Amino acid sequence: MHTVMTRDGAVEIGGGGRNSGKTAIMAIRNMLGKSSLASVYDKLTQQQRATVLYAARIKPSTAIDSPLMALTIDQREAVRTAIIALSDMGKAFSMVPCGREQILGTPKPRHQVPNKVEPANEPPHIDERLAATAKLAVQLMDEAKGKKRA
Repeated sequence: MHTVMTRDGAVEIGGGGRNSGKTAIMAIRNMLGKSSLASVYDKLTQQQRATVLYAARIKPSTAIDSPLMALTIDQREAVRTAIIALSDMGKAFSMVPCGREQILGTPKPRHQVPNKVEPANEPPHIDERLAATAKLAVQLMDEAKGKKRA
């Protein structure tokens, strides 16, 4: 069994098995002061960081060049929560085809209502009634102007 010194003290490693490797990595990360989440975040492109920061409700313009561990504790917690939410969203779309044809294809026509044919003895269409009413209003205005002059 081996021990690794961290700033929190000695951590025993060894004894074989799967957990010993994880323990060693955690001890080294603890010694470096960086988590695996911070390590992955710090390797993101600026566009990816901006997406995470926006989801965390942090202005990307103020924090895009900062490593995760340089942010405040509240900001780090917001980033952690945003990454979880984005991961969940990624899982929702993981089995969905996302090719261009999914959004660029021709939409299927919806149920089309056949054109209504009005019988000859029905009242005139609304547009025709509106035009007739407007014409009548103009005639009434002209008559009213004529009476005022007289």
